[in-house]
Amino acid sequence: WESFLKEEPGCFEEEFLRGLVIATAPMDTERRLEYTGGFLDRIDNWSTCDSFCSSWKYPKKDSERIHSYFRSLIDSGQEYRMRVSVVFRMSHFIDDQHVDGLLADIESYRNEGYYYKMGAAWAASFCYIAYPEKTMAVLKARKMDDWVYRKTIQKICESYRVSDEDKAVLRSMR
Repeated sequence: WESFLKEEPGCFEEEFLRGLVIATAPMDTERRLEYTGGFLDRIDNWSTCDSFCSSWKYPKKDSERIHSYFRSLIDSGQEYRMRVSVVFRMSHFIDDQHVDGLLADIESYRNEGYYYKMGAAWAASFCYIAYPEKTMAVLKARKMDDWVYRKTIQKICESYRVSDEDKAVLRSMR
């Protein structure tokens, strides 16, 4: 895998595979973060972003360091780094300790890029599945980007894990 990462990718599939290798190859956290830093600017589509984020492996002892690293990407203002931030945290950190921070970031950070907005709405909808009361409070405050707000409600309503009663309430909030 190391020789593969030394070569320049020639096509989408090789770039996609590069992300999966970085995310899953046997290496320590420090090295994986170094490779990640070099890979972030290469992410220019949702499928590479989402597969990379969901496949990333790390030991539990490094959880807070990993969370901090990926949380900081939202500060970049760059569409795909911001998407990586919310999708990675959606994939690994929707839990009691981190859900409030993820929701706060989705509520307060703005970017006009479609792929960030869609990732933010997707992450917020996953927050709703795990923490409906917390997410509903954020939605009721209506401080997030309007497009993200509407798309979040749509994505929640598309879920089979949400009751018809909850969907009716959410639809009335559009």
